[in-house]
Amino acid sequence: MELSYIPAIMDRVKTREEDFGCLVFTNYTPILSFNSDAYSIWKLIDGKRSVADIISVLGVGNNSNMVIEFLSGCKDLNLICNGSESI
Repeated sequence: MELSYIPAIMDRVKTREEDFGCLVFTNYTPILSFNSDAYSIWKLIDGKRSVADIISVLGVGNNSNMVIEFLSGCKDLNLICNGSESI
């Protein structure tokens, strides 16, 4: 995934905050459970911030691969799309 990619959450994806992180609901995947680390990334997906921006806000430095892998997985599951595309 390019650092310039701008992730946006797909319209049909719903999230519910929980003590451990969050649950993610779609009509095409099982209910997904994100821990607090994943949820902190998820909350920054707004269709305006790039992957590089999200990494910068989180201040993960050498752990930027964790963010990229998480976002790539979300893209593979069709939870996110490019913010410059229609949702």
